Formats: sequence, C-alpha cells, structure tokens
Amino acid sequence: MAAVVLCGLAFGQVEFDAASVRLAKPLPPPNQFRSRMSGGPGTQDPAQIYWENVSLRSILQRAYGLKDFRQVLAGKDPSVFAADYDIAANVPAGTTAEQFNVMMQHLLMERIRLAVHRETRPIPVYQLVIAKGGLKMKESVETSGKPLEAAPAANGFPAIAAGRNAAWTRTRDGHLLFRARALPVSCQPVGAPGCEFMSPFLIGGITPEPRIIEDKTGLTGRYDFTLDCMIPDKPGLTVADDAEGPNCFEAIEPQLGLKLMDTKDPMDVLIVDRVEKPAEN
Repeated sequence: MAAVVLCGLAFGQVEFDAASVRLAKPLPPPNQFRSRMSGGPGTQDPAQIYWENVSLRSILQRAYGLKDFRQVLAGKDPSVFAADYDIAANVPAGTTAEQFNVMMQHLLMERIRLAVHRETRPIPVYQLVIAKGGLKMKESVETSGKPLEAAPAANGFPAIAAGRNAAWTRTRDGHLLFRARALPVSCQPVGAPGCEFMSPFLIGGITPEPRIIEDKTGLTGRYDFTLDCMIPDKPGLTVADDAEGPNCFEAIEPQLGLKLMDTKDPMDVLIVDRVEKPAEN
C-alpha cells in the first residue's frame, strides 16, 4: 500500500473526495448479469462515478490499466471473485485517468483489504485463425467514408439499423442468429465495438473459464456474414445434447471459415492474493 500511495503522491491527490464500496445485491432475472460503469475522467460526467453490479475482475482491469479483464487471476483462493460490487465516488476536479487509477487502487486496499501482485504466466488463450477450408466470409462493399444504411431483415436474421455493424436475435428454441456487415476482424483490444463475433458472448458456456482471444488471421478488411448457432441459457452451462444446431464455439469454422485454436501464451497478469468484505463506508 505504501508504494501505491507514494506513487500516487507523484500524480497528486490519492483519494476520492468521498467514496462508497458495497457488495452488490443480486439482481432478479433477466437482469442478473447486468452491470454498469459510468462517469469518471474522459466521460461526460468526470466529477463522479457510479459502478453497479461490477465484477472484481472488471474493477481491477480499470484500476490497474489492463487491456483485458481476463488478465486478472485468482491466487490460491478462487472465491475472491465470488462477489460483485457497487462503487460510488466523487472525483476531484481535474483528475487524470492515471490519477483516477491510483485513487481506485488506494480505495480498494482500504475498503476491501485488496492485496495483489504481478507475474508473467503462460495462460490459456484462444487464437483466432483462418480454418483449413479457407475464409467463407465475404469482404464488405461498404466504404469507410460512407455512412452505413439500414439493412432489412433476411431469412430470419434481424434487420441492422443505420449506422450499426451488427444485430442479433435469440429464438425460443435457443438459436442465436447473428448478422453483421462491414465488420472488421482485426482489432485491439478484443471486445471493442466491431469485434462482437469474437467476444466470449458467442462462446460463453462452452468453456469453463473466460479466455483472451488473440487475432492471428492477418485479415485487415471488413466483412459481411451471418452466424446461426446454439448458445446456453446461462453462463457455465453447455448446450443440451439434443439441441438442433452447432454450438457457437464450433459454428464459426463451417459457417465463417475461422477457427479458435486452444493454446497458451506468456502474458502479464495481475494475481489477487486477498480480498475481504468491504469495511464500513
């Protein structure tokens, strides 16, 4: 903690004007997985933040400036990620993003007795590559300088609103119908707008742990495609054996000509050694 405070002093103030850290109350279905992170430096409301039902991984990703929340790992106790949090704080005027991160680190150390350390570890990742059968997506005719027009629904797939790259719908029998146009494959970080089909949303429940997806396709264009697959009702559950249709993890190879390769890469990670119940605010 002392090292963080000294580092913070180099940036200026190390504490929020006022702050609250509480355990989030479980939300009723269908909002049980909803979370919100609003306000702070660089937003329209820089003077305050309100984070609701946010996972510890997402909080630490922001506080420690990590590219992806999957770079946050548990030490010996995986239960450190069992709780979600509500955080509200008044941010001093003129606070920079770097100063904000130091304030958040200091707040977490004080209120939940956070203890972390950094390591370089070989961690499981998926590498997105072009499958042996070749790419099956069509390069888009949309130009970067032309506004995207509304695209009508087609063959059961949803309409795409003007100015949007993608749209999806979920049918009653569990099919996910995903439709995209002028969507780039190569982008960093994965999960940014325009990378929806590579997100864990499409492979959620197929693997027991979320993973970083590294783009190794070498593709630089933008593509139009559709994806019809099955997705579980809840994270952590696999598609039923009698479901009609491939799961989303498998469907990208026959339908898009892409494949997710299971491998490990050395990566800088943040290890969470200790978390306690929030102290009184």
